[in-house]
Amino acid sequence: MNTSVAIIMPALNEELAIEKTLLEIPLDARIVVIDNGSTDNTAEIARKNGAIVLHEPRRGYGYACLAGINYLRKLQEPPNIVIFLDADGADDPQGIKRLLKIKTSSNSPDIIMGSRLGQLDAGAMTSHSIIANKFFTRLIRIIYHVKLFDMGPLRIMDFKTLLDINMRDTGYGWTSEMIVKAIRKGYTIGEIPVPYRVRLGESKISGSVLVSLRAMIWIIIHIFRHSVRR
Repeated sequence: MNTSVAIIMPALNEELAIEKTLLEIPLDARIVVIDNGSTDNTAEIARKNGAIVLHEPRRGYGYACLAGINYLRKLQEPPNIVIFLDADGADDPQGIKRLLKIKTSSNSPDIIMGSRLGQLDAGAMTSHSIIANKFFTRLIRIIYHVKLFDMGPLRIMDFKTLLDINMRDTGYGWTSEMIVKAIRKGYTIGEIPVPYRVRLGESKISGSVLVSLRAMIWIIIHIFRHSVRR
């Protein structure tokens, strides 16, 4: 196992996708699946396929990610590089190789994100998700003067960078918090195109217009909140 690279995978009721996702990961890294209160066989399937399984019963994407970070922080040999990958099968794990190749090259951005929009399968994102994503990235470009086109979940960075960003959000604002706090701290962010597929199972956010609206409001709050903090 390559202990210098860790993959954090939040998972909530992903028994339809978790095995396929784990088997498609193209490197022998330390894989940490955080079961975020699943009521199906997500945890058992992940464990059977060689993942380290943590249990975070408090529902929320941020809660799950923070549990993964805290676990890695306490290891005797923490990883050098951390990758965030969703467990729903939408992100093609083969995209990890592209991110890792750039991250380990010279003059790499501090954070590299997978951009879904250029290789988006039909039906992989709802129309309201695409509109919201374009709105958020445009807002970030206006406020922070950083050119971004997507807020995708597939991301790679040094573990020390992740710790310095000091993530706090426990829910919907996680993805935007990471971006704006990294910008405020002077870290560089890059994007590369990665395939994005139709997820297996029901989306926890974009599958519901009401939940998507709540997420949008919270993300907007995060973007403006960090713009005025010193």
